[in-house]
Amino acid sequence: MTKAMLTPKYDTTSVIETLEKKQTKTNEYYDQNTDHLSDLLPNQEILMQIDTRNWTPTKVIKESDSPESYQVQTLDGNQYRRNRIHLKRMRTPTSNTRWKPISEEQDTSETNEDTNET
Repeated sequence: MTKAMLTPKYDTTSVIETLEKKQTKTNEYYDQNTDHLSDLLPNQEILMQIDTRNWTPTKVIKESDSPESYQVQTLDGNQYRRNRIHLKRMRTPTSNTRWKPISEEQDTSETNEDTNET
């Protein structure tokens, strides 16, 4: 096999330029219908999507290392990492008192009150 056989018969730079133009045009059309989601702040109260129709109140702990991803904490203290698509801002934030951790004394006193009522 000779070097002449390995050289292309057409100009490869024009093919590459045409391909890049097509990719740019496709990207522009795709980006027409996309929205950038705003950033969330630490300690901001938000809603986290549990399944297709249910959302639960959570708060942002910090932004994760992954792009568009956040560490969040639910009311019961569980922490999750969620993509920004599954998080949305609350229209009216709840009071910060809901987020105070419950001490063991408070937790046991509430269960004792529940058993005394029945």
